[in-house]
Amino acid sequence: VHAKQKQFICGETDITGSKRVPAWDGRGACGRAFSAKANLEEHVRTQHLHLPGYVRPGKRAKQEVDDSFSGFPPEDHNSVLARLTGVGYEHGRDIACIDETCPHRFFKPFDLEVHLEIVHGYTKTEAIEATVEREALSGGQFWLGGVQPDFEEQRLAQQLDLALHPPQDDLVNPF
Repeated sequence: VHAKQKQFICGETDITGSKRVPAWDGRGACGRAFSAKANLEEHVRTQHLHLPGYVRPGKRAKQEVDDSFSGFPPEDHNSVLARLTGVGYEHGRDIACIDETCPHRFFKPFDLEVHLEIVHGYTKTEAIEATVEREALSGGQFWLGGVQPDFEEQRLAQQLDLALHPPQDDLVNPF
């Protein structure tokens, strides 16, 4: 492997006993060389027997892993033509760019924020504020906290401080 020798050749290397390539007699072999026997077996499975790729026990199929991280909706994953031509671009991309002259659309607010930073020169804070503001103006949730939780936090911090460091004067009682 390290010498970059490809000693496993399709049609020449005997893989008839392999569980991964059942019932292959070598007919239609192409002579392609591989550096590992497992790679040759995978080639025979997918290219000559037209079987799905072998997935080791405990591993997810490569397509499942790719699908879970893809920015495209599941129905568009195999549509190379849609990716190349842009046909169907709007499907599922419900979030338009804040810049009305920009044609880009997004699946998630985070994607829009990254776009605003990279393409339109917003800082990270400006991008987040712009998306939150637009959400609020369209009737969505705006204030996630407000003043009350901070006030409560300060009151608890003061009580803790007084409990840990009681005043020397008995006349002062914060409770």
